[in-house]
Amino acid sequence: MSELSAAIDNLRIDLDNYEYKEPPKLTVINDYDKQLLEIRKKFNAILDSPNIASSLKMGRAEAIVNRIEKYLSEYDKVMKHLEIKRTFAEKRVNILDCKQYVRNDSTLYYGKPGTGKTYILYAIYLNDWLNGKTGLVINETKFFDNLHYAFKTQYKNRIINFSGSLFYDDLGSKENTSNFVSEFRYSLINERYENGLKTFISANYNELDLRSKVSNQETEQARIMSRLSGLCEFKEVKGKDRRIK
Repeated sequence: MSELSAAIDNLRIDLDNYEYKEPPKLTVINDYDKQLLEIRKKFNAILDSPNIASSLKMGRAEAIVNRIEKYLSEYDKVMKHLEIKRTFAEKRVNILDCKQYVRNDSTLYYGKPGTGKTYILYAIYLNDWLNGKTGLVINETKFFDNLHYAFKTQYKNRIINFSGSLFYDDLGSKENTSNFVSEFRYSLINERYENGLKTFISANYNELDLRSKVSNQETEQARIMSRLSGLCEFKEVKGKDRRIK
């Protein structure tokens, strides 16, 4: 575990040495991606080893859980820095765009794939980051695909209780394969609605079509969409698919 933590620390130091205002080479970022993937594989192997997996399921091994939580926190920091780097290198977000898209009101950007919704989210996020404000970026599909079973509750609570600006990319992209997915959406949106927390969301669906994507249950669809409408202004992003050359 200490070896993995040291590897994470070294990656973060390397990332910090790059100038954020200039796009780093994408090949460098891809190399970091590969290193992080190998680290994550080793870490998951530790979590899934018989002794630790059994202890986690039985609610034992508090010391192990604390060490794992600390490790995941360090891993998250590196992933966050890596996403910032990738944004500059891949999406080519510049400082002028960051200022152009600044908004004080929570907004849900919707439109066809490739119109620039995620770009806008990152531009707002990077402007906040450059001005010393706290923000959290989540891509729905990546979040659920990478979520380890042993830490569903911890991660859910950590994100729901986050009080800074939230940037939630691709709402409705993850299929409702379990109640956890739709329950997470409801809890998150409800918490931010009730507390008036600044939230920026992207989705490939308009308000009507999004309804069937957030849950399989009609009652829960209504609950989520009601709070989402109260939380965010819906703003359509039009244009051609920028990914098609």
